[in-house]
Amino acid sequence: MEPLALLGMTELFSGLPPAHQNQLAQRLQRIEAAAGAVIVKQGDPGDALYLIESGRVAVLVRDENFGLDLEVARLGAGECFGEMALLTGEPRTATCSAIDPTVVHALRASVFQAVIGQAPAVAASLCAVLARRLSQQSREGGLSFVNLSHCRLDPAVYGLVPETVLRKHRLLPLTVVDGVLTVAAVDPTDSVGIDELRRFVRGLRVKPVAVSATDYERAVRTLGPARTSIAPAAAPQPRIGKIELVADEERPGQAAVPGPEIVELVTRLLSEGIALGASDIHIEPEREEVAVRFRVHGTLQKRAGTIPRSFHRGLVARIKVLGRMDISEQRIAQDGRISLAVDGRNVDLRVSSIPTKFGEKVVMRVLDAAAGILDLAQIILPDQLRQIVRQMFYRPNGVVLVTGPTGSGKSTTLYSALTSRLSPQIHAVTVEDPIEYHLPGVTQIQVRESAGMTFSSILRAVFRQDSDVVMVGETRDAETARLCFEAGITGHLVLTSLHTNDTVSAVLRLFEMGIQPFLLGNALVGVLHQRLVRRTCPSCAAPFEYHPQVIETLRVAGALPSGGAACLVRGQGCAACDKTGFRGRIAAFEVLVVSDAVRQLVCERAPVTEIRAAAAKGSFVSLASYSSFLLQKGLTVPPEVIVVLPSGSSGGTGIA
Repeated sequence: MEPLALLGMTELFSGLPPAHQNQLAQRLQRIEAAAGAVIVKQGDPGDALYLIESGRVAVLVRDENFGLDLEVARLGAGECFGEMALLTGEPRTATCSAIDPTVVHALRASVFQAVIGQAPAVAASLCAVLARRLSQQSREGGLSFVNLSHCRLDPAVYGLVPETVLRKHRLLPLTVVDGVLTVAAVDPTDSVGIDELRRFVRGLRVKPVAVSATDYERAVRTLGPARTSIAPAAAPQPRIGKIELVADEERPGQAAVPGPEIVELVTRLLSEGIALGASDIHIEPEREEVAVRFRVHGTLQKRAGTIPRSFHRGLVARIKVLGRMDISEQRIAQDGRISLAVDGRNVDLRVSSIPTKFGEKVVMRVLDAAAGILDLAQIILPDQLRQIVRQMFYRPNGVVLVTGPTGSGKSTTLYSALTSRLSPQIHAVTVEDPIEYHLPGVTQIQVRESAGMTFSSILRAVFRQDSDVVMVGETRDAETARLCFEAGITGHLVLTSLHTNDTVSAVLRLFEMGIQPFLLGNALVGVLHQRLVRRTCPSCAAPFEYHPQVIETLRVAGALPSGGAACLVRGQGCAACDKTGFRGRIAAFEVLVVSDAVRQLVCERAPVTEIRAAAAKGSFVSLASYSSFLLQKGLTVPPEVIVVLPSGSSGGTGIA
């Protein structure tokens, strides 16, 4: 292809006048690169822009956390790379290598400077295209960029959160409207800072917006004097509303308890659990009393005080009425759902009752719509890895699996993945049992096996309804699995979960479920495996020297590098974490992106050991490697990691 024709099909230069295109075309340097050859390397001087005439180029970013190169993009004919380095002269931020035999044309910085000296319109065109790209990325990322000089800064809103927290994370509360706190952040992806802020504004949803560091410092100086007259606001207390009163049924031999007392007791228990951030509320009958336990940050803790045994039946009846369950039936397990209004936001409770020796036990799973659906940036912390995972979720078709044991956060990741794709141009459908969170603009379907609405029967209908993205809560049987993978090769993107112990085991599990190798190999895009560990409390975390045997265990497992000092932390215990040293939980991931080599082995139904070896050579991050990242960032502690790592785990897996 002639250089002039190449410039005409490249976005950066297609709008230039012909005379300017001619000037550039005469100065392009043609380069042929063999498959696998590195064209530019991350860290090299930014001395040229490259236009691709033919072939494909992989853009790779080195992730020092995991010690491997992650592919973040693929470029083809008519595209270019190196434009930012050409303008700024700063070192390359990525490595670009040829996937196939590739021909590129280089525009050297010295030549470019000479041309724009004669034709400034060339530089103006380049800057305009880059500005459009930046604007598009901002829109796709869902983050707004604000100029604080155009915002009315309210000292009362600023006073909601301690200044030490705001300054530490460079956050600035702006407004509270309809239960949403808008917060300006220099780094809106700082999930630790946003989580710490949420502790002081419980009951409000938090919406981060981006702001420049200079703008932030200027605004804080403006607010400084007013700050001294504002007392720190108390965290809002949850308020439970929209719960019907119920006339509790008196039973022979049961001490009568006035209805209002039961109503008040249930409301108090729900309020306490939600205020603590509990994921589950347990009502447990014992011989002499009724015990109540809250699961907070993954650990059950008993509620202070006792509830008389005589209250048990009335307590259960009240909950079952609210959950639209049968209060007359106490011999079988039942499921229900309660919808609450808590300070203007919706909170659902998934209720389960089961008969036990001392009466019915009730467990309520708390599904907080405001706190439950997280952005991918809050779930997958390393930037480059998150971009790789986001690309899997943005594929037009195929199947992405999220695996892990019960209670490992699979649903949270699936919801996050789905919401990242939502737009008016996308028809998204969920098939769930039960529906955990209500998503505006999404067709959500509840499985009801008693009515013949099984996963498989619903999926057959859904795939005939012009759906783009389908989230299947769980792949439980062979028929559901087959339908998901058939849909994955016929134009649908399917997101679903599976119970396996790691990423590669998902392939074996699907073979066992009867999925044909060619179907599995061609439809599978990638697998995420996850485990939850407790997050170190950021308020009291401090360096801690662990026993040498603990360090050695981590090194053998691959969760710490061999040799050198290990700088680890431990929460000392403070008021913010109720003296536990932990605050919240965080996911540890294993990520497998299905490469061409892995796809070929799956299609051949090769042994799992061969598939695992091929995966380790591509975009693969092992659970041990990710755990190492969490440890070295001080986000968790060795005992948490040791529990979730499989026996015989090795950090060699997934590290290039």
